[in-house]
Amino acid sequence: MYFATSDNKRIMKIVQSTKKRLHLTFIVRVVFAINFICAPLLLSSKPLPEQHNAKTESGSIHANSDSLKIEELAKQAFYAFDFLGDKQGADSISQIAIDLAENMYKPGLLLLAYIRYNECTDPSLHLQKSLRYAQEAVNLSKSQNNAQLEWQAMSNLVKVQIIAYNFDEALSNSYKALAQADAVKDERLKAESYLLIGQSLEGNNQKIEAFRNYLKSSTIAEKLQDLSLIKKTNSTLSGFYNNTKIYGKAIEYKLKQIDAILKSLPVDSAELMWAKYDLQSISINSNNNKLNYSSVQEIFAYAIQNNNLRLKRYELALYRTHLIEADKISELIKLYKVQYPEEFAKLSSENRSLFYRIKAFFSEEEKRIDSAMYYFNKAEQLIQSDPNKILKSNFYQRFGQFLVRQGKPKDAVEKYLKSYSLASEASYFAYMLSASKSLQALYAEMGSYKNAYTYSELNRSLTDSINYLSQNDQLLMLEIDHETKQREQASENERIETDRRHNIQYMAITIIIIAMFILLIMLGSLTVPSGLIKVLGFFSFILFFEFIIMIADHKIYHITNNEPWKILLIKIGLIAFLLPFHHWIEKKVIQYLINNKILKMPRFSVKNNKQTGTKHKKVDIPEEKL
Repeated sequence: MYFATSDNKRIMKIVQSTKKRLHLTFIVRVVFAINFICAPLLLSSKPLPEQHNAKTESGSIHANSDSLKIEELAKQAFYAFDFLGDKQGADSISQIAIDLAENMYKPGLLLLAYIRYNECTDPSLHLQKSLRYAQEAVNLSKSQNNAQLEWQAMSNLVKVQIIAYNFDEALSNSYKALAQADAVKDERLKAESYLLIGQSLEGNNQKIEAFRNYLKSSTIAEKLQDLSLIKKTNSTLSGFYNNTKIYGKAIEYKLKQIDAILKSLPVDSAELMWAKYDLQSISINSNNNKLNYSSVQEIFAYAIQNNNLRLKRYELALYRTHLIEADKISELIKLYKVQYPEEFAKLSSENRSLFYRIKAFFSEEEKRIDSAMYYFNKAEQLIQSDPNKILKSNFYQRFGQFLVRQGKPKDAVEKYLKSYSLASEASYFAYMLSASKSLQALYAEMGSYKNAYTYSELNRSLTDSINYLSQNDQLLMLEIDHETKQREQASENERIETDRRHNIQYMAITIIIIAMFILLIMLGSLTVPSGLIKVLGFFSFILFFEFIIMIADHKIYHITNNEPWKILLIKIGLIAFLLPFHHWIEKKVIQYLINNKILKMPRFSVKNNKQTGTKHKKVDIPEEKL
């Protein structure tokens, strides 16, 4: 016996209580297993920040049936705009919601109606009304004592101001939105504020500063691993690169957006098709009007199957422009008269100017020249009311080309002069140069050499201007490339630092686990209560197996691409092995340590020495050793 009887009783009580606690071991392990399997699934099922923000807003606004009516009307308006392409219908439905809120005399309800109006309609349809409602929303939000609502109202105002080309005001309000996002410590709202700042700066032609703000937003999105935000930042960067004619990067970021869409489960098929439509637009700009016909058919099939009329019309417009630019009028006739005659019929009532232009192309292709002339003249009358000067310049160039083909150079000169004038007013050098070259050729053909010389000189001047702009574009590309490389280098340095920090932590955890097992073996060689060995063994093995699970997590996410069902299956299989093995190996090791002493160390007990009166003998040291 190494312990006194009284001590034995005390130790036995400790051991018994320890055993009672150890009976919970299996339950604890099951809890760990459930956590291991279900934690990522629970995390993936959390609402997105937009949903969370909506719920926050609803604290005082959505609590009654009136707010539900506003939300239902907003859904109908959004469907009318985004799926049916009915801008006026969406505006009318949203106006009903505002009228309803005004009759209720509830500021919170009216604020909700104003916010939803600008989110579910096309602000450009009634621009002044959209601006007024957006400003009213900002004013009302200040009385709600809700910073997130203030941010949402302010962001809507910025978006409408950007559409209205009020870039200075938009920039000022974008910084206010950033301050509001910072006040609520919401990184997602900060990222979206940086996007608004970037868009305002880009509108003011401050492209480098705009690009830096886009990169800030992208960095936050990547840190948060927020797929909805990643989609938005990649889409914005793709549009930026497309506008600056860096088409390779534009395609790269559009593909990143598509990848993020596919990772967002369930996949939003409409969002995916719109991204593919954008990819087509970039592709046409980058490779001289070439188009992937299989992609066109895919989008058409989806739009028809899902009654997405807006997507169908956009795709038709893109395909129509491609066919006209490629001079494939026979394919255009087949598109409208064979495949989609109902869309051609809609054009006659919805956009008669475009309808007459297409009829003119059809008539010329069918050798009905008088009819073609009639339709061109009708289209010219209707297009005068269109505010888009670039569109009108392009129309007059096509009209001039038609007249040249019919041997009417004088009439063609008149149309090219109008085209040049409109392009000059819009400062669109490409159309200016095209019209000027045509005028030079026509005047030379007509024998008007003085005018031909004048336009020849103008061509040189325009070419120099375009070359100068091209050089500026190249400098801009270099600056953007430099900013991109700096960001990539910073990201790489951050990744290296993160890996180093993680490796240090892994090493520390490994050392702690090894130290705990060494201590466990040493305690097994000493005379200590078996309960102490069991408790230390319990925590040592828990730490060891949780460390294994932690390492496995990273590999599992990488292998499965965060697919929940794949993660679930792999983790069930892993736990099916680890849980019983954990229980078995812990039991065996602890029993062995209690019953067998691995290290042969002399038994030592201070209490036993005192109780038996044992004294240390004096050892005589020989004199020669002194």
